Amino acid sequence: MISGTVFSASLRPPELKISLKIDRKKVANNDIIPMQLTIQNVTSHRGNILIPYGQNSGKSLFQLRIYTIDSVNHYHLVFDSPIDLDMDTSKYRATNGFWMLDPGEQFTQPFFINDTKNHRKRIESSIALPQLSDGTYAIQFFYLPENSQFFKYAFLTDVQEDPILNDDVDVYPDHFRWEGTFVSNFVELEIDQLRETTLQPKHHHCALCKNITNENWTKVKHQWVRRNKNVNHPNLLWVYDGPQAVLSSLPTFFGFNVICQTKNGITYIGLNYQIGKIYRFRSRIAWIFHAIGFRKAPFKTSKVNWQKLITVKEL
Repeated sequence: MISGTVFSASLRPPELKISLKIDRKKVANNDIIPMQLTIQNVTSHRGNILIPYGQNSGKSLFQLRIYTIDSVNHYHLVFDSPIDLDMDTSKYRATNGFWMLDPGEQFTQPFFINDTKNHRKRIESSIALPQLSDGTYAIQFFYLPENSQFFKYAFLTDVQEDPILNDDVDVYPDHFRWEGTFVSNFVELEIDQLRETTLQPKHHHCALCKNITNENWTKVKHQWVRRNKNVNHPNLLWVYDGPQAVLSSLPTFFGFNVICQTKNGITYIGLNYQIGKIYRFRSRIAWIFHAIGFRKAPFKTSKVNWQKLITVKEL
């Protein structure tokens, strides 16, 4: 067996910075509370993390914890969200996946707490708060990748000697030990029952926002391609990054989700794209050219640098 030093592309708790941000610090008990949890790679090397990306089965990668604060500034746990997901899996059964972070790069996961419309659909809206009395609370998120079946592949322990292949992690489980917990900062949240109890549709700043509010997805599809990314579209609550990799064979398809504010509340829409185009008639003619002795047809049978938004639909 080869001896030496190998550093796997994994990240440790001290190498990740977990930051929690809450848009509104004063809410009613039944308010929809937008939050963002950012995971940043603070090392000088690349590494994997696990993300839900619409996870609706298995165990949650994130746990919300709420504490009361007494007169001597001691924190007392009053609520922690369930780890086992209770989601509707009739339409699809999605689990967590890998996300590669470059040095200094970050990934942000949005949450919409108390979103009862999507409560059983998406992990981003899966946490319902208990009835809390008026007062100030401390909120914190735990990042729990060890709950995932892919944990040992994403967070490997550095092997100083007798390096083994990643494919052999089940044969050598002792090489893959968990080294701690990823915990966010505390953020204070004040519960006040006199506040409004839901997010309201935004003012129509543009045609895109107007059609999102009215859930006219056909018009949204035509306007999305011309969307100005530098303009603030208040009805777009969140736009996910696209996938980090797609199939090399063309044509291929990829999609990502957008979270919108419509007249019926928070809505998730899926945007599906096609990359690459194959000209079927030209391909048949090219086969005939090849059959009669031409090594290459004198025309193109495909278009690689081609991309088109195929569908925009509510999830």
